[in-house]
Amino acid sequence: MFKEKIMPTTVLGAICLVVALLLSVVNMFTGPIIEKAQAEKANAALAVVLPGGTNFTELPVEGAGYPESVTAAYKADNGFVFRMEVTGYKPGLIIMCGINNDGTVAGADFIASNETLYAEVGLGAKFVGYTKDTINTDIIAGPTAKLTTGAYYSAIEAALNAFIIANGGTVDLRDPAQILQDNCNAALGTEGATFEKWFATARVDGVDALYISDKGAVAVIGESFVGIADGAVVGEAGETEKTAALAAYNAYKSEKLTEIAKPDGASDNVLKMFTAENGTVVIEMRAKGYGIMGDWHTSGEYINLKVAIDGEGKIISTLTTYQSESKNIGDIVASPDYYEQYNGKTEADYTDVAIVSGATYSTDGYRTAIKQAFEAFKLLKGGN
Repeated sequence: MFKEKIMPTTVLGAICLVVALLLSVVNMFTGPIIEKAQAEKANAALAVVLPGGTNFTELPVEGAGYPESVTAAYKADNGFVFRMEVTGYKPGLIIMCGINNDGTVAGADFIASNETLYAEVGLGAKFVGYTKDTINTDIIAGPTAKLTTGAYYSAIEAALNAFIIANGGTVDLRDPAQILQDNCNAALGTEGATFEKWFATARVDGVDALYISDKGAVAVIGESFVGIADGAVVGEAGETEKTAALAAYNAYKSEKLTEIAKPDGASDNVLKMFTAENGTVVIEMRAKGYGIMGDWHTSGEYINLKVAIDGEGKIISTLTTYQSESKNIGDIVASPDYYEQYNGKTEADYTDVAIVSGATYSTDGYRTAIKQAFEAFKLLKGGN
């Protein structure tokens, strides 16, 4: 009885051993064939964006110093292929880009996408022939799919930067915000100081912006950064630049705002109003962005902003102070590149700032808040 139970187990074990040996033998012969087929398939995919590419070798990405979006890199006889993962309308837009040995874009295409809003993401052919020095946003500009095309552009730019790095070159990969902070620190002779742009209530000729920190201030004049500490200019600067920088700094130091009651008839979206001694009016507003007016994934929160309008009825400064709009879409209202377009506008031309396709609720609500700010300003000044 005991033997009858143990024999099937012994036989089964022997069968398994034989099968394992047979599989091992089969794999010995078929493994290289499968691996070769897989390699050929991978090379064929890479050759789509790098035509004529042969002998592809994968390069290490970690520690290579490539842009953050680069997730894979390959070297071929005639160039490189880089794979980037970026965020367009949604995360997960994966783009492959081939770069010829002469630094020109050989081809590009997406291999994965979650772009449900704009399905047409096959933009790769438009980039062929461009280099790091000649690539520009005009080639992908259009009234629709701005988020997708912008992401595509950033991916190709990352590939061109990675190409330079892979060939032993150097590229400044800092974002504009970090470059600004570094330039301000350099002008003031400091390290690690954090600078915030002054929300100007006075117009100062010759100065583009004034940045403030606990270490001092920096005036931006064209491409020059002029440091100011203890009321004096730090470092070398021309007399004209010194005069303009100190005028801006003194305007900042002497600024005094007084809160006032908003006039009858002003919109409920006017939260607070202040006046400066020079006649400038600062108005804190709320705007009905996507979170309030939208009907999908709404946050239920307003956009907050403030506007400084001088005595002549022209906007000096605009600033978004809070927003909870959709990431990578409506949150464009938090970008200085967007809201500073209103600077210099009057009630007659503020609508020249375009409503952004894909962020219609957010930017239309912002524009409406600007309109209501001008209306409150007129009421305060006794206008109709």
